[in-house]
Amino acid sequence: MGVPSILSTGVVMDSSILNQIMARLSHADQIRLLVSHPFFTGRCPQCHSRVPLSQANLGQAQCTHCGWLDLDLQQEELRDDSITPSC
Repeated sequence: MGVPSILSTGVVMDSSILNQIMARLSHADQIRLLVSHPFFTGRCPQCHSRVPLSQANLGQAQCTHCGWLDLDLQQEELRDDSITPSC
């Protein structure tokens, strides 16, 4: 089990889970995720409304204001077997 990490949003997450997610993404996608995803920013990337932490989980985030859904990460989860970790 990984070491818990406290993110800027105040969320505590097991670092091994975060590492697994990040390992599947290219460096450009990692940066995009860090600067835009509500899990890290607390805001919707589409309308910039606040997203409650309970609705900001990676792969399950949603904005109740504009309806944005975290479909990119959900699709990555479905294709997990076909993705190789980036170097």
